[in-house]
Amino acid sequence: MNVKQELIHQITDESIDLQVAKDILSEAVIENPKVLGQIFEQKLNMHALCILHYSLREYTPLSSLIAEHFLNKNICAQSSIIKIYYSYLQKTASVHELYQAIKNEKVEKLDNPQIVVITAHKVQNLSNVGLQLLTLYTPSFKNMQIQVYEDVYDYAQFVKDQFIHIIDSYPTFSSSATISLYQIYNDVLIQDAELNDFRRCCNDNTLKQPTKLNIQETLLSDFLSLSSSLMLVSANTLRPLNIPTKLLPCGGQEQQVMRYYKKFYSIS
Repeated sequence: MNVKQELIHQITDESIDLQVAKDILSEAVIENPKVLGQIFEQKLNMHALCILHYSLREYTPLSSLIAEHFLNKNICAQSSIIKIYYSYLQKTASVHELYQAIKNEKVEKLDNPQIVVITAHKVQNLSNVGLQLLTLYTPSFKNMQIQVYEDVYDYAQFVKDQFIHIIDSYPTFSSSATISLYQIYNDVLIQDAELNDFRRCCNDNTLKQPTKLNIQETLLSDFLSLSSSLMLVSANTLRPLNIPTKLLPCGGQEQQVMRYYKKFYSIS
């Protein structure tokens, strides 16, 4: 067995601990950066994808290289769940700087409601893909599902923190921004319910329980009342903010969002 075959075996062998396999991968890539591209040419199993996922959150050259490969390559998936997982990791890689900041709790609060809305929608889009992987708890996929659960939990916490930070200024927001924030609030509640469902099925007390929004009751009630009124009165004339659907930056609002990513989330 040559060196490349040995490395492939080590990252696809489910008996090898994720941390140990990640360290092996890191050492191999430091010695020969081209080996990562060779790995992505293989038929990667769930365990190998878990190792790559585990590496994405860290501020290391390996993490950036993995994100780049996810964006530039597709795989010949062995099953539908691996296809969904790979798609999830590709989408994660497309907002890699934001993902790292959220996972490492290096997130600044945003004051611009439009940027909050756009960023929250991007994060919630990732959460929705992740939740597809948590629909049915499967013991053989436990490593993957726990990592995804932790991601979705952290995404929800990020959105909650931004929502709490900005909500007391809602009387100054445009009607469209208010409606969009209202939709974000409802999405958070739905995602929390799905996380709690998975947590009960998994029966793993080490998984963090979703936290409630810590907002003054009167403030939240007033915001919800205004939002509901706006949606009823202006249903035919108002629309939520135009949210770009692509996760990759293109132009206009997307470029503005990416400038905020660079400003608030890049670690130089």
